[in-house]
Amino acid sequence: MAIRKLKPTKIICSLLAAALTLALPGLAEAKIVGYVTSDGSDLYEFDFDLLIAAYVDKALGGKSILFDEYMKHPVQLYLDDKNGYIDFMAALNAYVDAYLSGKKFDIHEYTAGPKAVVVDVERVRVVTVEKGKLKFTDKIIGDPVEIALSEVNAALSAAALRAILEERAATLGLDLDKYNGLSEYGKTLAAAMVLERRGSGYTSVDDLRAAFAEEVQYLADNPHVAVLHEANSVATAAALRQVLESNAHLLNLDTSQYDELGNNSKSAIVQAVFARRGDGFAGVEVLQDIFAEEVANYLAVTEQVLREVNDAADPQALEAVLVEYGQAAGLEMDAYNLLIRSRQQLLLEQVFAALPCSSLDQLLDTFNNAVGAMLMSYSVITFSHYELTLKQMVDAQMKVFPVWDGAGGGWTPAPRSEVEKRVDPSNYVPDELALEVFEITAAFTLNVREQPTTKSASLGLIYRGDTYAVLDRQKGLEGTAPGTEGYWFKITYGEQTGWVCGKYADWAFNMQPNWFEQDDCRYLLQFLALSGPSGVTVNDLRAVLQGKGILDGTETAFYQASQEHGINEIFLTSLALHETGNGTSLLANGILFDPEDGREPRVVYNMFGIGAKDSNPIYLGAQYAYNQGWFTPEAAIIGGAKFAGEKYVNHPTYRQDTLYKMRWNPQTPGTHQYATDIGWAIKQTKFIRNIYLLVEMYHLKFDVPVYEE
Repeated sequence: MAIRKLKPTKIICSLLAAALTLALPGLAEAKIVGYVTSDGSDLYEFDFDLLIAAYVDKALGGKSILFDEYMKHPVQLYLDDKNGYIDFMAALNAYVDAYLSGKKFDIHEYTAGPKAVVVDVERVRVVTVEKGKLKFTDKIIGDPVEIALSEVNAALSAAALRAILEERAATLGLDLDKYNGLSEYGKTLAAAMVLERRGSGYTSVDDLRAAFAEEVQYLADNPHVAVLHEANSVATAAALRQVLESNAHLLNLDTSQYDELGNNSKSAIVQAVFARRGDGFAGVEVLQDIFAEEVANYLAVTEQVLREVNDAADPQALEAVLVEYGQAAGLEMDAYNLLIRSRQQLLLEQVFAALPCSSLDQLLDTFNNAVGAMLMSYSVITFSHYELTLKQMVDAQMKVFPVWDGAGGGWTPAPRSEVEKRVDPSNYVPDELALEVFEITAAFTLNVREQPTTKSASLGLIYRGDTYAVLDRQKGLEGTAPGTEGYWFKITYGEQTGWVCGKYADWAFNMQPNWFEQDDCRYLLQFLALSGPSGVTVNDLRAVLQGKGILDGTETAFYQASQEHGINEIFLTSLALHETGNGTSLLANGILFDPEDGREPRVVYNMFGIGAKDSNPIYLGAQYAYNQGWFTPEAAIIGGAKFAGEKYVNHPTYRQDTLYKMRWNPQTPGTHQYATDIGWAIKQTKFIRNIYLLVEMYHLKFDVPVYEE
């Protein structure tokens, strides 16, 4: 249509349009579903409901880019749900005529009635807001079949095409009976195959129907094709295991021996199959052969392990067998390696005493249960010394304007006294922990003294890494040098006994299960070392994540992320659950992101809210995920762990590997701090504590700051 220039100014027209809107008899009876403005060349369509909401936001003093865009150009047309596009000026003239003659005028009755001036429109641009930005979508007014076909030809990905085919199936005349019988992955694969056949575009709907029917029929007749394709596409061994076990009959896998094995054994086999996948299994027969070989290899290895374990002459020989074969057999060797040496020796003695084992499952239960119990029976505290006083530390924090929410009424500047309270580590290390210390390891070269004070004579030196059993403990005597107050520990030194300062040694202390259930004890978790694995098993993580939305089933990805990037799995899991609202957030569940620079739109995932700045969190979080290549939940988990490791936990300069360090950064106080809330580190301990209470195997290691006197 030709766009004629309107005489009234754009503001007058817009205000008159608003006046007519206010005259509507009621939204429930509304016939007008949109307004169309014009810039002289193009038409812009605004949805009625969205525009009303935008107007209200603007009227209440807020921001509304949709209403601002509407006000840029004069109103040209109404969109009526019965008559279509109605000339606005003709409606305005009808209103004026009715007003001058004293007649009642109903705008809805007019636009839906026979007197409305209907305008033939071929194309408009629909204006909406998406991810905080205006979006202009071309709307071609014509044959719905042709419009649907044009959408098919414009689709840029299999996921986008699948959505169009399902939504427009009736319009396009697609038969979905066999399609609905495919798996979710099979449906996406069918769309991908239709997309591949599209070439430069389907010239008719008959061509599209034929291609769709043929590809769906092929997948229905050959269901293993979709399964094999999925097996070649999954990102983790855990996901591959689910595919293989759910579709073993379609792949014709021999699972007779596999089905008799325990969970750890099955995971070990599929991990080996996953490692051999390479660029993909070339065919079902290849996958069958690899699966059969890895089952046979595993059974052979485990038979040898069981035989050599039972033949071990002593605990040392037993350890040699476990170190060589244990990982492949499904033993929790990663957790075993976290044990301090004295506890490893105790464990080996326990397992050796329980031999012989009649089966691999008995060996797994005996060893893995012993590892879990041993890990949870003790913990380690190390002390990091910083060359600044507590006062200097607090001074640095006050310069960067810390806040708190403890005064009521929202966030306010934090008082110095409250900052000092949270910065001072001594407020959060329970004294009773020192009563259970059974072993210390020197962190520096230390004097062994006759009495627990620096004023006492030295009996000699012990060196960094030397480990000693604790015979007794006592607070330092009055007058000991600044920085050596607190607990001293009595050890055997040669043929004598003497005392070393506890602040310069690592403590290994006996620990009652779940001792941090009480709030005053769980605050110690702000000093929990976040670098390195926690000792938790994949099975434990599975239990934690069960029922947690998109995170359900991603336990292997968290375990892998920990191994690859040196971060505590429970910290990662806690952070992801917190950031995603237990796996329910939009960013976590996948967002189709269009980068608007020519690159293909892709569904992206973001499990930690990385890059999701407050100005536009959904859009910016999705943009960051796209640029990082986080196109699966597993990629987002592993990539997020890499970010946290590089930026904080394992940063080469800051080494912020505890919640306390992330918040306060004692290495360089006042810089590179994760939060401004003075209670952030303490608040996080609640979430982490709740996960530790759910798992059956873990190791706790703490790093507590020590400031100069």
